[in-house]
Amino acid sequence: SIYFARIPLSLKTHIFILKFLEQTFYGLFV
Repeated sequence: SIYFARIPLSLKTHIFILKFLEQTFYGLFV
């Protein structure tokens, strides 16, 4: 966890993860 925190996520990667999680939860509830 600490090691991963030292790796800064690029903006594109961060947005990609958010979109992925968003679609995943959207698929679960819909």
